[in-house]
Amino acid sequence: MRLELALKRLVKDGFVEFDVLPDKVFVRLKVIPSGPDARKKQKKAKEGQERERAENGHKDQSDDYSYM
Repeated sequence: MRLELALKRLVKDGFVEFDVLPDKVFVRLKVIPSGPDARKKQKKAKEGQERERAENGHKDQSDDYSYM
């Protein structure tokens, strides 16, 4: 249970992503660019994703237990 919560937080923060196969789940680390320009681009992209989710009414997959 603690591991699931820690992984969900890392997904939410954008550090890892899941690759779900029928019999396995792989946890992949994301490459995160650093620096002020990279942070601005990342923030802009995240705002766009949130806006798109709000417009389309899609729920975040990280909240779905079947996704893990």
